Parts: sequence; C-alpha cells; structure tokens
Amino acid sequence: GMGYPGRRLGGQLLRCSTAENPAMPVPPQQRTEFLVQTLQRLTSQSRKPLPLARSLEVGPCGRPRRLPLDVVRVQETVDWPNSVSHCKLRPTFFDDGQLLRTVKSGAYDLLLSSHCLEHMPNVLLALKHWLRVVRPGGWIINFLPDACDWSMMDVVRLSMPARHFVDEFRTGQAERHEDELAISLYRFFAMRLPN
Repeated sequence: GMGYPGRRLGGQLLRCSTAENPAMPVPPQQRTEFLVQTLQRLTSQSRKPLPLARSLEVGPCGRPRRLPLDVVRVQETVDWPNSVSHCKLRPTFFDDGQLLRTVKSGAYDLLLSSHCLEHMPNVLLALKHWLRVVRPGGWIINFLPDACDWSMMDVVRLSMPARHFVDEFRTGQAERHEDELAISLYRFFAMRLPN
C-alpha cells in the first residue's frame, strides 16, 4: 500500500466514531437550513439583530451558499484565480483564499467556508487573514471534513496534530499537500470501486 508522507509529521487517519452507521451525505439545502438556524441562535444570544450587513464565502466555486435576505443583506464570494475555468458563477473577488490580499479588513459580519480550510497550505495563516476581514464581534463559520461521510474522500484523509499547524505558522514553511491529496484520492476510489 501507499504510505502517506504526512505520517512522518504525526498524521493519523481520521476515525469515524459511528463506523457501523456511516453518516449519510447532508444535502446542500439542509446545510443552508442548519447555517440559518445557527446564525439565528448566535444573534439571539449576542443580541445582534438580523439581517447581518455583509458576508463573505471563501472557495464556493460557483456554488455559493444562498442565505435569505432576512439573514444577510449582501453576500460576496472569493475564489482562486485559476478557478475561473471550472466554476459556474463568477466570484466577487479572485484571490488567494488563504491571504485574501484584495479583501478589505473588517468588512464582513460573517465569513463562511465549507470544505476549504483543510486545503490551505498554512491553516493558521489562513485563519489569521479570515479573522482580519471580519468585523469585531463578527463570526466565522467553517464546515470541515467529516470522517463518517463516505460520500466524500475525507474518510481517507490524515488528521494532523496541532503542533504541525503551529510549526507551519511559526516557520512560514508550509508542507506541500499534493502528495497527500493524490494518495487520498487513490485510496478513496480503491475503496469504492468493486474488485
């Protein structure tokens, strides 16, 4: 079998705590409903009224989360410059989703990201810049891989220890993750295809 290069850095395969009952994929509409309910709960707890003024979604690739206008008035998106050829809708900004160089600081009440953070070369640097573009008191809501969702390749990803991310942030030397991704794809399809 193929070994993961990240194992030398302490990476572990993700484990599903409900392996006997793998999670069914959650349809996008249910994810949007969950997000709206979460925002309603957060705003009621913080006494911040809805609708929020502005949101930014990182990396939706032409499939942005459409929130009702009574939740967020202005919804913008940012995607990588090389995504223009395969994304259906043009994003508000073409930019590096990790650094957000063209995005104004403190401009958003909410930053959304779905299955994007795990692809960043330097996760903590990405979070630093995501926090930069959110107003004080704003929120970041991030959907991450689910080891129980067998419809996605996340079941064969590595989970890295916290020190890995701290070291990458401190040194500025992020590991290249292309090998991990290629091996994960190989293992995912090998598991799903009949012998």
